[in-house]
Amino acid sequence: MGDLQDAAAGCAAGAQTADCENFFQGEFDSNENCGICLEQFDVDFIDLTGIYLCSEPFLTSACNGSTGCANTCATTACQECAGDQLKCEASAITGECSTFVQAGNTCIANSMQASALCSATNYPNFGSWLAAVGAHYCEQ
Repeated sequence: MGDLQDAAAGCAAGAQTADCENFFQGEFDSNENCGICLEQFDVDFIDLTGIYLCSEPFLTSACNGSTGCANTCATTACQECAGDQLKCEASAITGECSTFVQAGNTCIANSMQASALCSATNYPNFGSWLAAVGAHYCEQ
């Protein structure tokens, strides 16, 4: 449980912060399995990848297809981005990928179980979300 409390504290300000990166460095040194499991969700909310991955087991295959299209669109749109990757993805999500993102988010919203665990709006910050998702997926 200490690992997840450390994740909540270290990553409160977001995935791309020095504190969160320091948490993961320490986690890989002390509990590699937990670090590996949590790392797949270590994606700022704006990217949506972590939220979609968290939701995947609760969704229909059609809905997972929608979230996959949204992820692919944002990744492809920003593949050649020379600047701030997060800024590019945020722009793509509200711009050229908005139709895919809207379809994916609608599917997730229709799944109460996925929304309860995976929705960013249910947590005060990224670290709290990461710890809750880790408790569901990473605890042995």
